[in-house]
Amino acid sequence: MIALEVGHDLYNHISPTQTIAKEYPFILKVVKDLAYCFYPIRAFLIILIFLFKNLSRLREQMQAFKSYLAFLSKATRGDCPIKRLKVMSVIFFLVTFVVHFLWVSLEWSKNGGLLPLRKINWRRECYSYFTFCLRDYLFILLWTPSIDLMFFLSQQVIAYAALCAITLLYVLRSLQAEIHSATEYHLSMSPTGDVSRWMRMRRKVIRWTDIYTEVCGAVREINVVFGWIVFISVGVDILTTFGMSATLMTSTETNLNYVVYNVCISGVFLAYATVPFVPFVLLYEMSHEIGGVLQQLLWEVKGHSHPNHTQLLVHQKGCCHVLSPREDMLDRLEGLAVIVDKNVLAVEAAGGLFIFTRQHLVAIGTSVPTILLLLREMLHRSRTQSNG
Repeated sequence: MIALEVGHDLYNHISPTQTIAKEYPFILKVVKDLAYCFYPIRAFLIILIFLFKNLSRLREQMQAFKSYLAFLSKATRGDCPIKRLKVMSVIFFLVTFVVHFLWVSLEWSKNGGLLPLRKINWRRECYSYFTFCLRDYLFILLWTPSIDLMFFLSQQVIAYAALCAITLLYVLRSLQAEIHSATEYHLSMSPTGDVSRWMRMRRKVIRWTDIYTEVCGAVREINVVFGWIVFISVGVDILTTFGMSATLMTSTETNLNYVVYNVCISGVFLAYATVPFVPFVLLYEMSHEIGGVLQQLLWEVKGHSHPNHTQLLVHQKGCCHVLSPREDMLDRLEGLAVIVDKNVLAVEAAGGLFIFTRQHLVAIGTSVPTILLLLREMLHRSRTQSNG
């Protein structure tokens, strides 16, 4: 149905028999008309990919994350992180539902003439592109389960991806705390220590390596399952933001409610393109932080903070077999540092087209308003030329 309206508008632009006043650029009109086509397409593609392309891998991933939750429970000696994850999932659900419900309610109220946002009602009695009469309430009953419900479910898919990243963040924070604790413990001990001390440290390093490599595998699974999903989500939400903004820019409506409404809706879809992916950014930054604490631990273990300790270790290396466990532990620790350095935990979109970093989200948040300002300037010039 929305395609019928978009097709009608496009035909009015390209048909030589139509006399349409070119008050603004053609591309701006197309983006405005497609605004209400973008978010149904987004929902359909996300659900399609999630359910049919990666369903088998998704089951394996869920089993893996159950093991991570078990690790969290043991590492924290309780279920506090698990409770937080449950609370976050409920919050994601409620926020996405409330925001979309409010938008849909306002949208139908606006088009139905219940709110003073427009002067005319574009669908007073019957839907104009059907040969039979389809009143507003019937149109809502047809549109809501097929479009709005699917969009809400697609939001839950994005929320699930974010919760997967948050789960890994809890694991990495526990790992970071253990490494930091080991560094503090080493600072309080003798530079050489006994065999049992280095054996305990060696077991810890092996465990840290296993944890980090498992997290790397989980991030790769996230990229496989959600790579194209997050790409579609970000791209289409940005296009919807442009469409909603174009609706405001091309309108001659001076009602303050209308202006505020369109600005808020544009901000909502811009938030959809950025806020849910903040856990991906934190995951990327956490891997760098773990690399930093590992380098600090290596610095202390090698005795670089205390030159006298370094000389003692070098002197004893060739005469005492007691340091053999220390050297073995040091080799493994250096290996872990290399693994962390070479395997940054980056969530990629569309097979590596871009990765989610702080710079990426800032670029989206700044480039979209910049492009909108350029479009506004184009619109102003177009109107000036048409009036001149």
